[in-house]
Amino acid sequence: RVINLSLGSEASYAAVDRAIKNAGSSSKNVFIVASTGNTGDRAVTYPASIDQLLGAKLVAVASVDARDAKSTFSTYGKAVELAAPGEVVFGPAPNLGLAAWSGTSQAAPMVS
Repeated sequence: RVINLSLGSEASYAAVDRAIKNAGSSSKNVFIVASTGNTGDRAVTYPASIDQLLGAKLVAVASVDARDAKSTFSTYGKAVELAAPGEVVFGPAPNLGLAAWSGTSQAAPMVS
């Protein structure tokens, strides 16, 4: 019921548009979460930038720090609907390790 898109691009792609529109149609009832990008400006990346244009339930997610302030790298703008922790997020790493990353790609799964 939930699709996480921790990815972004400056360009749009028809195949991705079709997949989002199909998955997010009201008959499928799927919730789509997309990261906004890490440029620190208002240029929300695709596919988070498409917002509701395709009729899908897509939520654009920015990053905040441990004090709930916008991360300096987090892309923001009118397409952003939620923010979630995205700094120093720990997860599995190669060779049974643990590592920390920062970015809106870490914030989006928190919402998912």
